[in-house]
Amino acid sequence: MCSDLGKEKTLQLRSSLATRILCFLRRLLRWLHCCGVHTCWRLDAGRMPPEGAKAVFSAGRGKPIRTKTIYQSIMEHQQESKFESRRTQLACRKMQTQIRRVAKGCLEFASCMEEVETRISRLEDNVGSQKVTQETMEKQLEGTQWKLTDLEDRLRHNDLRVPGIPEGVEGSYPRGFVVALFKEAFLDLNQWEWEREIQRAHRFPFNRTGISSTEEGGRPRAMLISLLNFQARQAVCDLARPNSRRKARGCDFFVRPDFCHTTVEKRWRLRQLIQPLQNKGAQAFLINPAKL
Repeated sequence: MCSDLGKEKTLQLRSSLATRILCFLRRLLRWLHCCGVHTCWRLDAGRMPPEGAKAVFSAGRGKPIRTKTIYQSIMEHQQESKFESRRTQLACRKMQTQIRRVAKGCLEFASCMEEVETRISRLEDNVGSQKVTQETMEKQLEGTQWKLTDLEDRLRHNDLRVPGIPEGVEGSYPRGFVVALFKEAFLDLNQWEWEREIQRAHRFPFNRTGISSTEEGGRPRAMLISLLNFQARQAVCDLARPNSRRKARGCDFFVRPDFCHTTVEKRWRLRQLIQPLQNKGAQAFLINPAKL
């Protein structure tokens, strides 16, 4: 019984081995047929080649190719495929290395971008706070400038500016010349004691036009007259209106209140707006306090 079982197993193994060999040969013949190689006999299921038969193939122009040559070509193709697979693996490894480098660079770039965004946000916050601080400082500066202008005008509220008097006529004692000039020009103000009211009188060190009186087209420097009280200055200004022009002792001069440079510029710009209206006969004046 044991010998019979062993024989049956051996036959089964042989039949399975023969079946595998036949399957391999069929696949080989199909591959050869796809490559353009034609065989002179076929391997069918259940049919074996005759004993002593040689496997001869014809390819191309009918030249015979033996099984050894086919085996060599298969081995060469297998080696080439291995070489190509190795080259492909190396190329894949290189690509993987490059991809890792690129990914690392992207991560570094992302971290740098986060840092840049953080810095930009901080700068924006600082700029916003500085902008608010700058606006506050500008408002404070504007208020301080207005206060300084008002303070300077209040310090000059007793002063008069008298342009038009030729230089040199006052001699070495300008105050005495101005006292005599006011007595002759303002006869209606004899109640004021000009010797006491006029504290000092002198010329400005320069012209507002910037042109010296000795140059061609230059005007004589205006005289600054400081009075004792504001009422006397206001009485002189009211009497000199409407054009503030007076003539006395051979001098044709103007009498105007003295203001700081900022106020003079504002009044000059306002005069440039009012003058065309007055030339057309319109009556232009200021409302104090101003109303919108």
